[in-house]
Amino acid sequence: RLNTTVDEELAERIAREYDAVYLACGLGEPNAGLLSVASGFYSAEQFLRSANAGEFAETGVSGTAFVQGGGNTAIDAAITAKRLGAERVLVCYRRSRHEMPAWPEEFVAAVRAGVEFLFLTQVLDVLEANDRVAGVLLAPVMLGEPDEGGRRRPEVQHDLAYALKGDMLITATGKETQDGVAEAFSAAQKAGKLFVGGDAVSGGATVVQAVAEAKQAVAAIDDFLS
Repeated sequence: RLNTTVDEELAERIAREYDAVYLACGLGEPNAGLLSVASGFYSAEQFLRSANAGEFAETGVSGTAFVQGGGNTAIDAAITAKRLGAERVLVCYRRSRHEMPAWPEEFVAAVRAGVEFLFLTQVLDVLEANDRVAGVLLAPVMLGEPDEGGRRRPEVQHDLAYALKGDMLITATGKETQDGVAEAFSAAQKAGKLFVGGDAVSGGATVVQAVAEAKQAVAAIDDFLS
C-alpha cells in the first residue's frame, strides 16, 4: 500500500489482522547537520540519483567539489563528481584514514580517480554567494577518548577554522533512524509476531546485510507460523 503512513493505530490493526509482521524500514533524514537551498548543495543520495538519471549529462560538474563523510557512499559521490568533470574533489572526513568506514578498495579506487582527502577535518558550514555554493568553512579535528563504539571522539578545533573556495558540497554522513516506528508495533511485539531487520536494526549497513537479514527473517517467520 503505497504512500501510507503507519501510525500507532494502523500498526495495532496490522497486529490484529496478520499472523506475522516483518519491519524492514530504511533510515530517515540525513544527519549531516548542514542545510542549504543554494545551487550546488546536495545530499549524497540526491547527487547520485541525479547523476544516474543523467541530469548532469549536458552541464557536467565543474570547479571544486567537497564531499563531507567517510563511508562508501561518500566515496561513490566523490568518484562520480570526478568522472562528471570536477577539476578537484576533496573528501573531508573528521577522523583519520584508520577510522574511515569506507572499504579499502573503495578508498584506493578514489585515489586512482584523482580524489583528494582531507582527514581530521570537519565541515562547519557551507558558504554561499548569489544563491550558489561558494565554498566551505572547515576546521581541524583532534581525536580524543574512545566513544561507546571504541572509536576516538572527534574534537573540533573551532578557533582554527578556515575557508576554502568551491562550487559544490555533497553531504554523505549517514541518516538518522526513524523514531517511533518499531515502538508503534508494540502489540505485535507482545504477541511475539514482530520480526525486524535491515537498516532499522543495524543503523545503516550494506544491501548485502539487509538481504541476509531478510532471509533469516523469512526462515524465522516460517518456523513461527509452522
